[in-house]
Amino acid sequence: MTNKILHITLLLLFAYLTTINAATYYVTTAGNDSNDGLTEATAWKTIKYAASQARTPGDIVYIKAGIYNEYNIKISSGNSSNPITLEGYKNTPGDITNIDWWDFHTSRDLDPTKMPLLDGGNRSNKDAISLIDNSNIKIKNLQITNYENGIYGYNVTNCHLENIILLSFGKPSSDAQVHSGTGIHFSNGNNNLFRKCLIANVAAEAMAIENNDNSLIEACKVYCDEGYTGKPDASLATDYYMNFSGDNNTIKDCYVERVGNLDHGGAGIGIKAFGENNLFENCTAKGIGNAGFYVRHSGVTNNEFRNCTALNGTGFVVRDGAHHNTFNYCRTDNCIGVFFTWSGEDIVSAGNDNYFNNCIFENSTYMISFGGGKKDAKAKDNCFVNCVFNGSDYLFRTGRNNEGNKMINCAISNVSEYKYTRYSNYRNIHMEFINTNFWNMGFEIPYNENSTYTDILKVNPMFVDADNGDYHLEYDSQLIDAGLADMSAYNLPELDYYGNPRFFDSKENGIARIDVGVHEYPTITDVEVETITPTKFELFQNYPNPFNPATNISYNLSNSADVKISIYDSMGKLAEVLCNNFQTKGKHTVEWNAADASSGVYFYEVKVGAYSSVKSCLLLK
Repeated sequence: MTNKILHITLLLLFAYLTTINAATYYVTTAGNDSNDGLTEATAWKTIKYAASQARTPGDIVYIKAGIYNEYNIKISSGNSSNPITLEGYKNTPGDITNIDWWDFHTSRDLDPTKMPLLDGGNRSNKDAISLIDNSNIKIKNLQITNYENGIYGYNVTNCHLENIILLSFGKPSSDAQVHSGTGIHFSNGNNNLFRKCLIANVAAEAMAIENNDNSLIEACKVYCDEGYTGKPDASLATDYYMNFSGDNNTIKDCYVERVGNLDHGGAGIGIKAFGENNLFENCTAKGIGNAGFYVRHSGVTNNEFRNCTALNGTGFVVRDGAHHNTFNYCRTDNCIGVFFTWSGEDIVSAGNDNYFNNCIFENSTYMISFGGGKKDAKAKDNCFVNCVFNGSDYLFRTGRNNEGNKMINCAISNVSEYKYTRYSNYRNIHMEFINTNFWNMGFEIPYNENSTYTDILKVNPMFVDADNGDYHLEYDSQLIDAGLADMSAYNLPELDYYGNPRFFDSKENGIARIDVGVHEYPTITDVEVETITPTKFELFQNYPNPFNPATNISYNLSNSADVKISIYDSMGKLAEVLCNNFQTKGKHTVEWNAADASSGVYFYEVKVGAYSSVKSCLLLK
């Protein structure tokens, strides 16, 4: 015991000594590398020289706003309690708290007066910052542009990147299939943090975090709007927007967008090669042509995508044998909903035993596509549970073998045709439909297919407002208590889309069943919603919708009453109370400013006395 105490004491003493020996250095464009660098007045001129001098754990290099034409900057390692830090500032250290001042959609110009800018001059200089066999480094508040690679890390541990803007990486090529350049590329590392980094127009992989474990990627964004035929940048469309491999990583509140109909469709956010126990949460992919979200290769297993949204492209892709992954509370709009494919890179299957629970797929060309790559590879034993499929040209697209797939407690509405067959030899859909509802279909259910049907419903689901993405059930919907509730046999989810417990026997009629679709009646407030008529009050759809960052919520009161307006996120958690007071009769409008909220679907509930009504809205940043 005495030896253990002595060992701990020595470690604490070492940490203390390294802290008191740490130095603070300054870099400005007006500085000189022959100075001592200890004050802004005696600052160094180059980041590269300052980084070479910051060797003691706890050293901080403050970099003042301006243009720095440097490359291949290397940084020494710190220790776990005292990292070596490179931090940009505008006027005084610490005055930059975020990068919200730069918006990809309104400006392509970086501003060296607001943050230090590393400019490589062209896209051929190798790396702006190179981290090899490093640990315990913090880099904050930088702009980086015009290199082949922005920040490259190999065998890096406990590195923290925050508030970094990276624009224009990768070399042009006459061969449109040649992709080069990365924004942030880390391989062989663990326990790293990437927060509020923004990457745009990278030819190969904007963010590649490979063979990396136990890391957090939070509130990062990736965009691309270059890569059109006939233009000088035709070969520069981003290939992979956010690509990961490794175990036990968390990717949350991230956003990727392909802007325009670029030559290359791109892959949005996902895992390639191998990876287990990763969580993708509250992420959005917009306009991604090949895969908004993806799991790829047989080594990709036991990962979860939670509350992720794909817009205007391809939704969720299961490829090359990825198996036993779970998609909970996810959503697609104007996409191919789910695409099972096999390209020949992994000779296993097109993916098996993947679960989609409480997901919403709406306004699609195909809801589920079995196709692409080697057609004999099977997509099998995948399961869709308590999902909503609403508004599509085809329910299925078939171009490969598929078998043993299931739909349980799903609600299917407003689909024009059952399937589109790409290859005549692979025309059959092998699906087991259990307690599933078909409504307003442009086809008769094809019972002669190689599919089975158990307890099929054909009733109006009575969604509250499906046109605006609100799939709450009206109080007299026949989907209430119409679902299968055998949790052990089919791994049915215990929560609905809005994060509320599934209410078995909610009508107390002795039938232990849950509802069909994504919503379990009652609503997110755990209070049964009564039928609302204009004689009580009328709630209107918010405007604008989608919105960023503010929207107006309007309602009409026929009598004066107590009014409470609450905002809930897509998991059913209370995000904000907009008002809770007595109001006079007439029309009222309340603004919700969601500047501090993440992109995604939200619900606003207006309670007037004993009555309430709920509508959904979409925040897109």
